[in-house]
Amino acid sequence: MNIVGKSFCLVMSGKNYWRVRAGINGGVLQHIDGYRKRVLKEPEKTLGVLNRGTDYAASKPPGHAVQATPEQVIEKIRELSKGEWSFKNIFVATEDAQALEKMKTAFGNRVKYVDQKRFVLQKGEYIAGQKEKDTWKPGDGWQYGADYLCAMVLLSGCGFFIASGSCTGTGLMQKLTPKGQQQSYIFDLGLYQ
Repeated sequence: MNIVGKSFCLVMSGKNYWRVRAGINGGVLQHIDGYRKRVLKEPEKTLGVLNRGTDYAASKPPGHAVQATPEQVIEKIRELSKGEWSFKNIFVATEDAQALEKMKTAFGNRVKYVDQKRFVLQKGEYIAGQKEKDTWKPGDGWQYGADYLCAMVLLSGCGFFIASGSCTGTGLMQKLTPKGQQQSYIFDLGLYQ
């Protein structure tokens, strides 16, 4: 169920809720709610994974947090699943096409995700620069933004959370998550030099 106000949106699923402070387009809210119903059926038994890759991994921007590789994230998921973290499903948020494929290979049909535009970038390339390439067509920017917000809201509703490192998405997701609702692990591998 969603409750929408002029300056906020309250997204509810069972006992879980997320208050998003913004005037959010009704189409975006429907987009989020549709995915919530399909991929976050048991939020308290779902591990949310934010795997920041592509431009960070390829270009290693100085002063930004080093991001764990998909292999490191997969190993941490396996390690935590043997301990106290008891989850059934894995919701993966990433713009990195290769990272998603590695997660699907490692965990099969347990992996859920938003069907969004994903990238494979080379050193020196950034997602923002993809608009100039033939890979973007009119409307992609709006859809990319809606998919990003959808993924962040869904991550905030998961009972467990792993991030490949600090980034804007990690900060946004933490702001959307009610305190004490989620067990989390965020890689801290230092800063790119």
